[in-house]
Amino acid sequence: MPVLNFKEIPEAHISTGLQDTFELFARDFLEHLGYIITSGPNRGQDGGKDVIVNEIRKGIGGESEIKWLVSCKHKAHSGSSVGVNDEIDIPGRVQANGCNGFIGFYSTLPSSGSNLGTVYLIQGQFRDGAIWGQPQ
Repeated sequence: MPVLNFKEIPEAHISTGLQDTFELFARDFLEHLGYIITSGPNRGQDGGKDVIVNEIRKGIGGESEIKWLVSCKHKAHSGSSVGVNDEIDIPGRVQANGCNGFIGFYSTLPSSGSNLGTVYLIQGQFRDGAIWGQPQ
């Protein structure tokens, strides 16, 4: 039995006043993991970003900061996977929002035919791509 039942989170496409709950959960979850929230969820046209977070990486070679664009997709109620048509032009959205990488935060799995696990080359710098989603 999973620890989280994403169906307990209200649907995002129904205006009940709680339609932002999944994005707020994503923000809080990422903050709990140690990401720094620089832009939280907003209503209306968001330019393909739901949250923007910063990550400070420290290592032998010094310290670096990665600015992540987070896209939230809550499809647990329908059970549909997140497909190619759900995430349009990820590299363009990352660049337009001044970010270095992409995190997909999903309540279901990405579709097997999508490119959502791809690592992207953004602004000439190698950056990671990550998908957070419901395990099989």
